[in-house]
Amino acid sequence: MAQLTHFDRRMMAHRDELYRLYSGLYGEGVREHFDALMSALITMNSERSRKLKNRDLNRLGWYLDGQTVAMTLYVDLFAGDIEGMRDKIPYFKELGINLIHFMPILKPREGENDGGYAVSDYLALNPELGTMDAFEQLVEALADEGIYSCVDFVINHTAKEHAWAELARMGDPKYQAYYYMFDDDTVPKQYEKTVPQVFPGVAPGNFTYYPDMRKYVFTSFYEYQWDLNFHNPDVFREIVEIFLKLSNKGIQMIRLDAIPFMWKEVGTTCRNLPKIHDLMKMMKLIAEIVT
Repeated sequence: MAQLTHFDRRMMAHRDELYRLYSGLYGEGVREHFDALMSALITMNSERSRKLKNRDLNRLGWYLDGQTVAMTLYVDLFAGDIEGMRDKIPYFKELGINLIHFMPILKPREGENDGGYAVSDYLALNPELGTMDAFEQLVEALADEGIYSCVDFVINHTAKEHAWAELARMGDPKYQAYYYMFDDDTVPKQYEKTVPQVFPGVAPGNFTYYPDMRKYVFTSFYEYQWDLNFHNPDVFREIVEIFLKLSNKGIQMIRLDAIPFMWKEVGTTCRNLPKIHDLMKMMKLIAEIVT
């Protein structure tokens, strides 16, 4: 009889609770979507390197040991680029730093990008800083010196130049359902009655109308940041896959950005709604299963 792996044990321990939360959000009739999510977890586990799996077992709960000394930095301002960061490792060691939180480092849209929080590609690095391969090598070099890496993962929205948004803009109904899109302003006006504005002075309102699509799009922050529709289980699965792909690059901590905005309901502020907590519980369980 084959011995159960760490992944198998975690899956057995958490699958029922994960399904309870999932069905509470998406209904009992979405078993096919849940099975697709489970299949994605199996795939991401199979793609996780043996070295990372061994590290997972040897460093369980490291973030709770009270020994973490972190530094938050912008790569360009601190070291110029990824290669420059490698030269700083002895300095981090001298300071006693054992966690580096990289401020937005994933590929942003060109031009205005909200300080890097308008991401056009979650799995590519900002080309001004280097390549994703170079970043993976940096993460590995840091890990070899006992220094963890943290990146920002903008989970509420994508840049309007993201591949999903571009497909939506070309009229693909699958990807239009990845965002909050409306043919007229009836529903947007209902939201506007109760939803606060994030940047009323420079980006008033919560929706942007695009004449080329003849659609209103929920844009909580800026016009170029389209809010993802987490009512769609496909969106949750896609985000989970990206989350785990980033983890499989050796990144030990992923900070989820703009969490309070993730779930929208007419008649509410669309801030910190209870179902967001269920989304976060599922993300935590998934992280415990695969990593």
